[in-house]
Amino acid sequence: LPLFGLIDAVLSFRPLAKLGFANLANRETVLQALASVYVNSDAVDDELLDSVLEPAADEYALDVFVKVLTGNPGKSPDDFIPTVKCPIRLIWGTVDSVTPLKGDAAIYGSYFRGLAKDEPHISLIEVHAGHVPQDDAPSAVHDAMLPWLANPPPAAQQKTSDEQDELHADDLIM
Repeated sequence: LPLFGLIDAVLSFRPLAKLGFANLANRETVLQALASVYVNSDAVDDELLDSVLEPAADEYALDVFVKVLTGNPGKSPDDFIPTVKCPIRLIWGTVDSVTPLKGDAAIYGSYFRGLAKDEPHISLIEVHAGHVPQDDAPSAVHDAMLPWLANPPPAAQQKTSDEQDELHADDLIM
């Protein structure tokens, strides 16, 4: 995508990357970002702010910032989730604006809702929270998680070698 190419080009020029990082890694910007992804405004406190800003003060923070934005993102969930056979409990904030569960922008939300509907070892619970439900609404997350942990569903059945999808040379990306 052209946008990612532009970001890579800008961040490869260290003075611009440094300027961008300085504009993002400050108390006011981080506070605005956190407030936009939390429902519970009381959870966005000095302790949370400090926990985000402290690593940003590290001498290598700029390098990490650039690497995160320009590096290989790794496998996407739809690449590896089908191989996970243990029980999975998804707890999703209903007001998550970063990875929404429903609507036009709900790419992963739709994917995970479909998995929870189709796969007996995967379940999804919605809680009134934003993008970080375990911090935004910890009681609701505990209420959703603890009973499940006490009695999780069985793992998905592994395919036998006869049932496994056959891999063809054409399937490999080189």
